[in-house]
Amino acid sequence: MSIRVIIADDDENVRHILRLYLRQIKDVELIAEAADGKELLNFVFKMKPDVVLTDIKMPDMSGLDVAKIIREADETLSLIFITSYNEYMSEAFNVYATDYIQKPIQKKRLFKTLEYIKNMKSKVQLIDFSTTSGQILINSNDILFIESVKRQRIIHTFTQKYCTYESLNSIEDRLNKEYFIRTHRSFIVNIKKVKEVVLYCRSSRKILFRNYEECALLSKRYEQDFRNKIMITATYNLKLTI
Repeated sequence: MSIRVIIADDDENVRHILRLYLRQIKDVELIAEAADGKELLNFVFKMKPDVVLTDIKMPDMSGLDVAKIIREADETLSLIFITSYNEYMSEAFNVYATDYIQKPIQKKRLFKTLEYIKNMKSKVQLIDFSTTSGQILINSNDILFIESVKRQRIIHTFTQKYCTYESLNSIEDRLNKEYFIRTHRSFIVNIKKVKEVVLYCRSSRKILFRNYEECALLSKRYEQDFRNKIMITATYNLKLTI
């Protein structure tokens, strides 16, 4: 499965090097090059890439500022920062960067990161649900959490909710256990979408999601499993108040 890439750097020599490197990787398509932040932002919203390789300090708008705007609109796009500065690493991972590569560009590391992104994209899972609106295919990566409410299960995505009468256990069996975990007798959560876990009451915690108002619950029974899963798979700056 191929990935579409945009590169951004105000230094033409750096763009040239990246161009040469990307040509050496199978199933990677360079779709645009930007020399400043505003140009990058325009390209991203117009061309919808899978990956952005960007410098941090650029004219008009920094790579970090662009990333913050992008992340508000698209939380699945992969961001890779390529920069001469190490002091922005914390800010980079606050916008959920996939990697932070310092110049001079480490070719092997860049290749490894892009291969990782390709592999993750190839694992996208479409799941067929029988909902109250009919049969629907849902990309598992779009699912934030599944909630059991009385006789129905509510599938929460960023854009829509879907209702099904399928049991929570049955849904859990069909989901990728690398990313989906039971956090409560009434909730299954996609840990890639979790922003923060906060105190709620003695017996449970609230699980908050990026750019989504509703929350899931984490009960004491599932707390240790949740901690273990986060430690194994999370690569972002997750706040745990548990």
